[in-house]
Amino acid sequence: MSYATLLGFTVLRDQTGAAVYYTPPIVREALEATFTLNATHFTGSGAVVVTVEHKDFADTSWATADTFSNITATGVKTLTFSPLKEEIRFKFGFSGGGPGEFAHIVVAEPTWLPE
Repeated sequence: MSYATLLGFTVLRDQTGAAVYYTPPIVREALEATFTLNATHFTGSGAVVVTVEHKDFADTSWATADTFSNITATGVKTLTFSPLKEEIRFKFGFSGGGPGEFAHIVVAEPTWLPE
């Protein structure tokens, strides 16, 4: 499975700001990758916090690989990280702001870097 078919991901802040959203996991294709997000829509005064999580198949929980700089407006964000474990997913949450704020984020296919 890859992110190539993922058109976009809408993150909506709930009343408490505690809502967390995850992309489906994908299998790593290299130990290092550049991840790209495009925030096409953004409302409100809060920030979307996007974390890349990873784990090996035998692991029972996800670990933080790295975190993008907070999304506070439309635009493109990139992040390069290594070494990656066997499975990868994105975690989306809100920091600050008020209920009903949202962002629409397109997750691009990772650029896998040669080892």
